Amino acid sequence: MKYNRKELDTQKQFHAKRIENENIPQSYKDFMANKPENQMTSVRYGRRKTAKQNSTPRQDYCIYAYDMLIRNSDPDDKKSSLNYQWLSDADLNYKPLEGETEGITLEQIRKAFCFGSTDGGKLFFHPEDHSVWEIYYDLYIRQTAKNFEQFIKQAKVQQTWELK
Repeated sequence: MKYNRKELDTQKQFHAKRIENENIPQSYKDFMANKPENQMTSVRYGRRKTAKQNSTPRQDYCIYAYDMLIRNSDPDDKKSSLNYQWLSDADLNYKPLEGETEGITLEQIRKAFCFGSTDGGKLFFHPEDHSVWEIYYDLYIRQTAKNFEQFIKQAKVQQTWELK
């Protein structure tokens, strides 16, 4: 399906209003307001160190550009959910959640706002306290940061690029 420029602008305005009304932290909204709509951001974040580890584990994450948030999660299916709504439509019932599941339920995950990805997983906000979590396709889940402020303050930007 092809859209003309006016239709695309109307769609963007519609989705911008929807995202503006989503339950997401103000710090994330502020962060996104300072980025071009098509700028993807790759960051390296050091997760908290556990007693069994000698060093802080580091992980690379991609924070979606606004334009990526409002793209269909399946580019071949125009009726698929938008990327930020991916968890509401994902098949998450095929087995129990694994990992750090304390403090979050499957129902809460389905209401979560996806804002990025990692190797084989998605980054999302807990819908009640806005903590940052990641979930993988094998349903392994873990809390990444207590909030977006902590996540972005401790993250080191690796690169940015324009989404085409």
